[in-house]
Amino acid sequence: MQNVDKRIKYLAFCFEVYGHERKLSGKQVYEIFSKYNLIDYIMEMYEILHVHGTGYLMAEIEDYIAYCETA
Repeated sequence: MQNVDKRIKYLAFCFEVYGHERKLSGKQVYEIFSKYNLIDYIMEMYEILHVHGTGYLMAEIEDYIAYCETA
């Protein structure tokens, strides 16, 4: 259960970082994350993502969104 707690806290951190960087409301961030299934992606990729800084995180989110838009 502790690992799930860490992932959920990290997901909340991702919401905050993305919203702050893009100047979006929580609702807007949620809509984007839901549209592109980023919630599941971040939860699945936690072990890789959480060891990197916010710059890497933002780039990864943007790359994933771009990938989803072309798929």
